[in-house]
Amino acid sequence: MKRTVKKIAAVGAAIMMAASISTMGAGATDKNTTSKGQSFTTNWEYSITYKSANKQVGMMAYGYDTDWFNEDYSWTKGYESDSKAGVKRGGGSTSWGSYSSRNVWSKQEVNHNTSDVKYYIRLRPTYSGLTQTSPVVSHYKNG
Repeated sequence: MKRTVKKIAAVGAAIMMAASISTMGAGATDKNTTSKGQSFTTNWEYSITYKSANKQVGMMAYGYDTDWFNEDYSWTKGYESDSKAGVKRGGGSTSWGSYSSRNVWSKQEVNHNTSDVKYYIRLRPTYSGLTQTSPVVSHYKNG
């Protein structure tokens, strides 16, 4: 009887561990855009709105700024959820800001060092069928 209980407990623990490992990266939706075609000689900024089931769920403002130093930045805001901003330069790793509560900017700003830049938004929780608008000129950071 004791062996059976131990086996059941071991199998249960293994199942719970496997379930927690498989969901470690789950629960968030990442979207990104690139700097392709942009000049890094003057300030510029664009924004993208994200929708799920035709309802706005978040937005990202991203760009290049020369006010204090040359920097690439991503600012994100979730309307119904937390959001997190990220910037990836070249083949390096992505630099992430902290998660911000809904309707509060998450900001990630990094020194500019390459023209190959990706700007990220991470929305938590996961959204299925997330769509995005085309980038439009905006002025959230310097407006």
